[in-house]
Amino acid sequence: MIALVLVVIGLWARSGLGEFWVNPDEGIYYSIVTNPNFSEAWDEILGNAHPPLFYLLLRGMGSVSMDIAWLRLPSLVAGLLAIWGVFLIGRRFGGELAGLLAAFAMVWMPELVLQSQVMRPYVMQGCMLIYALWFLLRYLDHRRSRDLLLYTLLISLAALTHYSSFIALGGIGIALCCQALRRQLARTQVFALAAVHLAPFCIGLALYYFHLEPHVIGGNVQVEAQGEAGWLSPYFVSSLGDVWQGLFGVMGLLFGHALAGPAGLLFFAALIGIAFAKPLQSSDLLLPLALGVLACALLFSFMRQYAFGASRHSLYLAPFIVLVLATALGRMLRSGSVPALVTTALVLFLMPLGSPLTSLLGVEERPVNPEQLTLSEDMDLLDSRVLEPMRAERQVMMMNLQSFYVLLPSLAGAQVERQWGREFFAVPWGESSLLVNMAWGMTSGSTGLDKSNHLLNFVSRIDERFPELKIRQQRDAWMFSAGWITPLADGLIRIDTEQPQGQKLIADEGRLRFAGVKVFRWNLESYVRVVESILKPAGK
Repeated sequence: MIALVLVVIGLWARSGLGEFWVNPDEGIYYSIVTNPNFSEAWDEILGNAHPPLFYLLLRGMGSVSMDIAWLRLPSLVAGLLAIWGVFLIGRRFGGELAGLLAAFAMVWMPELVLQSQVMRPYVMQGCMLIYALWFLLRYLDHRRSRDLLLYTLLISLAALTHYSSFIALGGIGIALCCQALRRQLARTQVFALAAVHLAPFCIGLALYYFHLEPHVIGGNVQVEAQGEAGWLSPYFVSSLGDVWQGLFGVMGLLFGHALAGPAGLLFFAALIGIAFAKPLQSSDLLLPLALGVLACALLFSFMRQYAFGASRHSLYLAPFIVLVLATALGRMLRSGSVPALVTTALVLFLMPLGSPLTSLLGVEERPVNPEQLTLSEDMDLLDSRVLEPMRAERQVMMMNLQSFYVLLPSLAGAQVERQWGREFFAVPWGESSLLVNMAWGMTSGSTGLDKSNHLLNFVSRIDERFPELKIRQQRDAWMFSAGWITPLADGLIRIDTEQPQGQKLIADEGRLRFAGVKVFRWNLESYVRVVESILKPAGK
């Protein structure tokens, strides 16, 4: 009954699916859902770094409704089911109290709550991993073939949802090998487990040869994420110091940076407590499972293949860490021994000292990109004040790709037909022309002119592809800047401030700001002249 109450509380904590507008990454999914051409949508799916299952699920849901809250529903449902699943596993490992502690942690975990409210695959993948583990444990306990089949189905679906599932699968394999070496598995179980794991193995091979190798490896998506200057670079491990920061970074992701120190120390103590507990009883699989998953996570991070630390990409580690903490605490509290009471008191003492303790341990606080930047009510205002009036006017509207993804739900009311050019596309918007640079972020200053993400380069390519727009002579253009931090808007504003009065690029009455979105009207002709004059060699 208490566990069900926790699920209801979890629903309350995750309410408000329609309060926030989409973030740029959600816009990618929305683009796939709303693209009327399935062939183009499939190309978009293959061009992204995740397996296809979640995209296809959303596209199927889009045939019923394209409402944002409806498309976020799988994440919400998966988040609630994950609470119940962790309770079941925690109860199996450490009794009723351990299950409740694990479920309570999953109810309030900040990143889990956030990811349960957005159109992303992380929570659905985690839910599948949790129930796959539950059915695996049931099979080990009762040797029923149906439990083994359900485990195989769920672990395979998790692998088709997100690639980090293969890291978790490696940890499960390590734990099962430990069981086999300690002769805790019958020979028939060993053969059966080896046979069913051929399914995710074959799925992994198929994904590699049909998705990763031809569409992702060596492409822009991988370079931007995993390259030396990629946005995942801070979360790769190359030294013992990185391991330390990564472990406490994961704790900060799950419990908040202030509690990263106490949670990390408690996790180490819990591992030691489980390792030396006598008798091991049903917890004997938990230790190699948690350590196996962490070892595989560190290995993939060391190979610069997957992030490890204070990044949403580490969310799949949540159930394994929570189960270790809950099992150790549950067993200590249930024992009623003096060491258990002292340890519990120490934990309660450390929690208020979380932030100073975290700093004392040398844990760096990494900036976290907000997942939801724009309130839905602000987007309604943007629609009525800017986008809709532009449909009846002849305007030029420019933006980068992430801004397009943020605005896409507003644009999808019309038929969004993309007219492709080299490294950009155009979208007719009533009488206006919406021009989108395919770079995730754009620059506008005096350097990097040869790059496709430079605004002047963008203007030149538009002029070549659509000469009828006479883009270089536009004295009245609109720029949209939305999504994660981008230097484009700030760069244009900086250039504008350097111009003398009477020669400003941006009209004062054209500056509009909404939550997470900047819109301004500017003189494109003057911008081209100013930047070209900066680039022009002195004396010529």
